[in-house]
Amino acid sequence: MLRLGSPLPILSFAEIAGTVLPTFSPREFFRPAQVDPFGNFNNVVIGDYHALRPFDQAQGRPFDGAQDKPGSGQALRLRLPGCGGIADVTVFSPRIYLYVPRHERRVFVERLDFRSGIGFLSGEGEVERRQRGLTGPGPRYLVSDLGQFDYVQGRMRLVSCHPGVSVAEVQAQTGFPLEIAPYVAETPPPTQEQVKLLREEIDPLGVRQLECLSGEKRRAALREIVEREETSTWAGPSK
Repeated sequence: MLRLGSPLPILSFAEIAGTVLPTFSPREFFRPAQVDPFGNFNNVVIGDYHALRPFDQAQGRPFDGAQDKPGSGQALRLRLPGCGGIADVTVFSPRIYLYVPRHERRVFVERLDFRSGIGFLSGEGEVERRQRGLTGPGPRYLVSDLGQFDYVQGRMRLVSCHPGVSVAEVQAQTGFPLEIAPYVAETPPPTQEQVKLLREEIDPLGVRQLECLSGEKRRAALREIVEREETSTWAGPSK
């Protein structure tokens, strides 16, 4: 666990949602394990949710998904961290953004295994959300390592490709047909000021880079971050 300072107050989720959030309009960023064409997303389980059970009673060990629940579509393959407050926040928050560090077909799927984050439901846009009593407008934008997407019509639409990436490459890594903007621009690079803020003020230890790494590279980067944090004299963002 990283030790990046200590909070002054400790508030419950109810206090934050009921007292703090109404006083300003924060941007909420979520990383989905699965996301469908309409911005609904999943952070609960990969595979059959109804096959989830805490223990394999016959063997006395954690259930590993080796046996499927009778009549279900597929075995439980992976239990994810869970939705936390996502199901609540995506109902009312006016500024929902999604990000995917590794754009892959197994992330961008036609049908979710479980819906924990509410996007544009079946793709009818904000009208359908209002009919269901959802006060927020739905996700505004999605950014992956291949491009940027909006939800102007309630469906994920490619609006820019990152340098060196083609529209065909983005579609090949997406598990459903993409909506394509009339003009797909090249994503502009960050400015020098933005890079400086990210590296020196917002994330001087490079914690967010961990999401772009896996395996031994991730473990090595984590060890380096912990060592730097333990020896760092950084006192937080400048006032």
